[in-house]
Amino acid sequence: MKKLIIIIFVICSMGVFGQNLFLNDNNVKIYRGDSVLLEGNLDVNGLLTIGEIRHAAGGFQDSSVLISISVQGDYYQVANATGDLWQVTDLDGFSMSGDTLIVDNAGHYVALFVLTFTGTTNVEYHARIFDVNAATTEGFTVAETGRGSTNYSKLVGAIYVGAETDNDRFVLEVSNESGTQDMTVVHANFIILYLHS
Repeated sequence: MKKLIIIIFVICSMGVFGQNLFLNDNNVKIYRGDSVLLEGNLDVNGLLTIGEIRHAAGGFQDSSVLISISVQGDYYQVANATGDLWQVTDLDGFSMSGDTLIVDNAGHYVALFVLTFTGTTNVEYHARIFDVNAATTEGFTVAETGRGSTNYSKLVGAIYVGAETDNDRFVLEVSNESGTQDMTVVHANFIILYLHS
């Protein structure tokens, strides 16, 4: 009897707050509008549609920005003098400022990038995603050798990114591990997606 009274109370409360309750095999699912409010596991049979997820996408093309490298092994931000090299095509939960990506909310993300460049033949160039606030490299660096000033090379990365605080700032950086030969960035694409808090 006590269990029945609790269920009736929950059902009445849900009507007042505009929620729906479904009981199935002792599994309670509570809905408010299109959102599922749930304690425990969620079993989805069929297509799961997510209304919004924090993400950012963008890049640049047909660039001839020279990344001047003065110290072997040091990293330099992929940016231009006016801070508007990177263009965003979509932002939700992010912003851009001066070729720096700002994550509005702390959390864990996955980032993918492709950077096309020209550089000195057989010189080893690296790229990394750098957390400006924490002064740390996210994940691992990626590497590619240059193919000369008229042939493109690509640096491609799939990186797990941990934004430790709200408004954490991230940049793409490159280095020359063979010497001090410069590189010219030509094209780039990136996308970053929220995974979990």
